[in-house]
Amino acid sequence: MATSNCDQISSTKDSRCSQCQIPQSLLGTQLKHCAKCHTASYCSKDCQAAHWPQHKALCKRQNYILKFCLCPEEITDPPVTRTLSCPASASFADLHVALQIAFGWTGQHSYDFSVLNSECTNYTEDDEIVEMARILADKGG
Repeated sequence: MATSNCDQISSTKDSRCSQCQIPQSLLGTQLKHCAKCHTASYCSKDCQAAHWPQHKALCKRQNYILKFCLCPEEITDPPVTRTLSCPASASFADLHVALQIAFGWTGQHSYDFSVLNSECTNYTEDDEIVEMARILADKGG
């Protein structure tokens, strides 16, 4: 019986490969977890590739690590930064509240986000999210 373990990972020795369902205890090695969501486990790259069509719809990043710099071109010695771990489901309003807390502000600051290096090509999977963020920012949302 092939059941999917995409939503859960057991931390016991009886964890199973999400594709072939072989228990870790029979493999003699650690299962490798999906690098994006860490919820699916695999005994090999072949099992990971075979399981991808099924896992793809459930595979979501759990958190984004965001680094914020206040006026990075103006405040340089020392730079004022905060690094936040933000749920992938957070809205800009949630992010705004988190920034208020992280910087010790009292709710009087508006948010205005910008990308310093617009030539950066590291944004492969998140292009749609970035575009939606720009649209929301333009609409004041």
